[in-house]
Order: sequence, then C-alpha cells, then structure tokens
Amino acid sequence: MKAIDKLLMLSATVWLLASCGNESATMRTVVNTDGSCEREITTAPDRSEGTTASDSSEEGDKEVEKVLLIDSTWTVEWAYRGDTVVHHEPLTAARYDSIQRDLQRQHIDKQVSDTIVVHARRHFASVEEMAQSSPFRLNGKPLCPTITLEKRFRWFYTYYYYKETYPSQASLFSLPVTDYMSEREAQFWFCGQPDLSAGESGAEAKARLDELEDRMVKWQNANLMYETCEAIARHYDAIPSNSVSKAQFLAVRDSLVRHSSEASFPMDEEKMAALLRDAFHTDVFTPLLSDTAVVGSEMAQKTNAYLQLIMLKTNCEVVMPGRVIGGNALSFDDNSARFRLTGERLIPGDYTLEVVSRDSHLWAFLLTGLIIVLAIASYFWRGRRRGSDHRPVASAS
Repeated sequence: MKAIDKLLMLSATVWLLASCGNESATMRTVVNTDGSCEREITTAPDRSEGTTASDSSEEGDKEVEKVLLIDSTWTVEWAYRGDTVVHHEPLTAARYDSIQRDLQRQHIDKQVSDTIVVHARRHFASVEEMAQSSPFRLNGKPLCPTITLEKRFRWFYTYYYYKETYPSQASLFSLPVTDYMSEREAQFWFCGQPDLSAGESGAEAKARLDELEDRMVKWQNANLMYETCEAIARHYDAIPSNSVSKAQFLAVRDSLVRHSSEASFPMDEEKMAALLRDAFHTDVFTPLLSDTAVVGSEMAQKTNAYLQLIMLKTNCEVVMPGRVIGGNALSFDDNSARFRLTGERLIPGDYTLEVVSRDSHLWAFLLTGLIIVLAIASYFWRGRRRGSDHRPVASAS
C-alpha cells in the first residue's frame, strides 16, 4: 500500500476513534493527603522487557515508536490474567517466547498479550515530580502534563483540587479543525463534551453525527492535500524537466486544497495525482507520491506521527482523599473519578482531568460537639447557681 494511502486510512481512523472501545492501558493514580502520589499502569506485555506491545505498531517494514514506555524507575510485575500469583520481576523476552510456545503447543488460539497482564508501579513525592515522569511519548518526546494539587483547609473539611492537563497536539495538522466546524462541534466530536445531541431523538442525533463526519472528511482531505503540496514545494528542485514554476505551483495550492475539501469521498494517492494532473496538465508530480520518492517518504513520517496519536488510548482513574464532589470526570463514586485519555481528545485543544474532593475532619466534629455540650452545660450550671444565690433564707422562730 502506498504511504499516502496508509496516511488516509489512519487519518480516517482518528475520526472514528470515538466508536472504539478497546483501551490499550489503564492508569490509576492515588493522591495522598500529604501531596505524595502512587501511580500504577496496567497493560499488555511486550517481548521487549519493560515495554508494552499494545502501544507499538508496524508501518510497512518500519516499527512505529511506542507511545507507552516503562523504564527502570518503575517497579514492574506481571501475572496471568485471572490468576492471583504475581511474578515480581519484569517479563523477559525469553519468558515471553516460552509462554508463546506453550500456547502454540496447547493449540490455544491466543497471543501472549491475551493471557498476560503487566503492572508497573511508582511512588512520587509530589504531583510535580509525577508530571515530569510521564510514561507517554509522542514523536520521540515525553508527553508531560501539567499537574497541580491545591489543598484548602476548613474547620470541618479539607478540600482537594486536582488538575492534570495534557498539551494539545493540534500542531500535527497544518489546517485547524475549526476551519470546518465550530469549536463546540470539534469538542463534541473528539471529546464528547459539550453534549450537542442532548434531548435529540436517535434519528436527529445520527443526522448531526453524519454532518460532522462529512466535515471531518473535508478537513482530512484538505490537510492531506496541503501537506502533500508543502512537501512538493520543499523539494521542487528535484523535479526534472518541469514546465511549471514553483511560484505557479504555490499560486494554485490553495485552489487544490479547496477542491480536495469539496470532495464527498476521502482522497487517496490516485485521486490526488489526478487533481494535480488536471490542474497543471502534466504528470511530473505523480512520481513524487510513491513510497520511494522524497515526498512519499515525508508523508510516511507524517503517517507515523498520526499513528502514535491514534495509539494513545488509556483509561484513567484518580483516587482522592475523602469523597469526590466535583470535576469533569466521565463517572465517579466515593473517592475515585474515571476519565479517558486518548489521542483524539488532544486534537481540538488541551485536555484536562479535574477532580475536587472533600475530606471530613472527625476530630473537628467531635471537638465542636464537645464545645457545644460544655457551653450548654455551663449555661444551665450558671443558671442554677444564680437561682440558689437568690433563694430567701428562712428566719429563726
């Protein structure tokens, strides 16, 4: 398959990610009253020790860099799914191969990732330290969130305000999605909030989603054509015997982008080549789109960047001191709040996990009750004493 065609398929996957339920990992964060934290990541194993297979992929013959990397600073354990026996050491490549051979020998149609689960744990002295030790990677760089924990003391309660904000990845796309829909619509499509379909019937909600999907295709096509034109312009001198000057090519670029966005179907390499041929009446640009050409190679790199974004799929749980009373979690109960951290949620802007909890002070209630009881007792005691002081003294007969 051609590099640009693969890019198109992967881009289309981004738009449809909201309908996918498979999560590659879960991340549980426990916030303690002193500000320290524990973080545990549960995921599928990889043959390479200390990493996770569910976050890697192969693009042709090239392996895409992993999104989730667990280094030696984490305590790694593994176990068979459903088994209470935990192996307190990383899963080595030799053990991985041995388990795979056992599955094949027993004619079990499963992979090691289906039968083994890996747990990685680490303690952090503060949320700031935890933020700087993010296990997530995008395009070779750590995806470090900004994490804050604010504690406000009141007599009966202490309130905890936790925020974890992951930076937007909108810069991956040359053309902003808000060129094709409103900011609220983009937030709804990628993040699910605000719920623009609230109160609508099933048919009305489907019509809304169909319209948004059409706009996503237009945005996808426009980005694909724009990126291709930019790559061609960067290597314009490599085109032999070209009757079209670079200035002429750039002058038509916006028109090409507009025409591609008006298509009601996803663009592929053949359609883009036809669009370029019709615009300039020449085939000199077609060879540049092949996998071995410089433009095709650059588009393959873009493919890998999109792939990494797509592979970021994590269920998150934040456990707070006391009881959760607010925030923007998808669901919460008692002291925990649950979120979904996925790549598409980083497309329209920064993505924030926010939790507010309230921890009751039993001692404050007891002390306040004791003070009230003593105050009432003191009031009646003083009243009885004043009454005895004014009682008349009986005269002697």
